[in-house]
This record gives sequence, C-alpha cells and structure tokens, in this order.
Amino acid sequence: MFDTEDFWYKKFSKTVDSAETCEVEKSTTDSLVIFLNVEKEDEDQRIELLKRL
Repeated sequence: MFDTEDFWYKKFSKTVDSAETCEVEKSTTDSLVIFLNVEKEDEDQRIELLKRL
C-alpha cells in the first residue's frame, strides 16, 4: 500500500486462460494504491480471507 499523487497502469498480459480478454490503461491522482495478490488456493478460503480485509 502506498500513497501517490499520480499513478498509471496498463494491463500487460493475461495469466489465467479463462479470464476475459481486455485492454486496460488508466491513471489516477491523489490516490491510495493497494496491490492484492490472490492465488488459486485462496478460493477454498474465500470467506476467511474476506474477513481479514
């Protein structure tokens, strides 16, 4: 997590074959940016993980 005056991102590659294909490029100002890593195994613990957020 980090505070930023300006943040820009562009989707680089699709890593899950079943995921929808889309082109994304966005920017934002005065934001709090949080990266959340999710793995396949996390699906089994979905409720518990959501409680922690």
